[in-house]
Amino acid sequence: MNKIKFITDSCCSLSQEKLKELDIDYVQTGITIDVKNFNAFEHPTKNPEIFYKNLENIKSCSTNCVNIQTFIDIFEKYVKQGFDVIYIGISSGLSSTYSHI
Repeated sequence: MNKIKFITDSCCSLSQEKLKELDIDYVQTGITIDVKNFNAFEHPTKNPEIFYKNLENIKSCSTNCVNIQTFIDIFEKYVKQGFDVIYIGISSGLSSTYSHI
């Protein structure tokens, strides 16, 4: 039986620290706020309550789908090491990311 590696995305509601503690890898989703792009974990406002409050004062906000090559790279990394990969991502009803896998 192969080892198992869990992979998720940055919509998982876990901090980078918690993901590391649980040994779960992830793909970064992106966000565009007033034409400025961020990876989800790189937005300067780390507090979710403040982040969502600030959204009331912006002109535009959208999320960005993860690039297909990003999935290929991270999955291949673990498959080549002998892992079976289990991906748990954001709902297909909320994101087109699911259709890339």
